[in-house]
Amino acid sequence: IHEGYVGLFLQNSSTSSFIYNLVYKSAGSNPFGEIYLKSSSSNTFISNQAYENSPGAFTRGFNLQSSSNNVLISNQSYSKYIGITVTLSSNTILTSNQAYSNSNIGFSLTTSNNSTLASNQAYSNTNDGFNLTTSNKNTLISNQAYSNNSNGFGLNSSNNNTFTSNQAYSNTGGAGRGFNL
Repeated sequence: IHEGYVGLFLQNSSTSSFIYNLVYKSAGSNPFGEIYLKSSSSNTFISNQAYENSPGAFTRGFNLQSSSNNVLISNQSYSKYIGITVTLSSNTILTSNQAYSNSNIGFSLTTSNNSTLASNQAYSNTNDGFNLTTSNKNTLISNQAYSNNSNGFGLNSSNNNTFTSNQAYSNTGGAGRGFNL
């Protein structure tokens, strides 16, 4: 899909969709996301790309909103405002994804609980690599956050999250911490 407003939009979908090997490129501002799920569950996305040449205000590569039990594996999101954002969602699994060169955050969880992020990479983002805001009981395992212009991992009003074998290095500017818990 090339230069669309929303590359793929699933709303109220619980049909166990399986989407793989698609490339979404947008030339302008798309606040919803190149891949946008709203009130959808049990979908799997493997090896997709979401990017644009110049990030517009508030653009997202992957946007999961009010959704549950979705899986993203080996996807890439770059040159967006936020690479992968999960909002008001639960039981999301993000594995081996990359979010880089975004004008704000690589991976963002907001008011999202009981999710697992494993073996993901966030680098060269203008703000945090991984950011959890009011998100609880999530598990982060073997993720890497490097060369971000703020924190590698930043938590805001988030509790009971588990971090195991994550790496954060060369995060500079702003707060510039590896882990701001």
